[in-house]
Amino acid sequence: MAEKEQLLLRAMPPELKLALMKAAEYAETNMQSIAVGILAEEFKFEYKPGHYRGNSPDETNLTMNLRMPPELHKRLRIAAAEEGIAYSDMAVKVIAKKLGVEIPAEYLNRRGRRPDTAAA
Repeated sequence: MAEKEQLLLRAMPPELKLALMKAAEYAETNMQSIAVGILAEEFKFEYKPGHYRGNSPDETNLTMNLRMPPELHKRLRIAAAEEGIAYSDMAVKVIAKKLGVEIPAEYLNRRGRRPDTAAA
């Protein structure tokens, strides 16, 4: 039986959502597979996309659920804690860098956002 996956919910900048949509279309897959694949590559985690289909791409809905294995989720949280940012911001930062999307610093430092303190 496969490991239970963790859930990461993130509202993202529209430019990043559009880049993910284009990457998924080009690769003939879904945004979930692209985003989690990028995170897995960054954190040196072997990842095989599952059968998760996700919602139809919609550039107006800036929320995306990322389902990933618990170990990858843990690595993401540890890296975020080391940088003092929220793990969802870390995910956005990593994915944006890989896709060549510039994320304004003020996006990652929005009012009311606090870095995650638990790394596990």
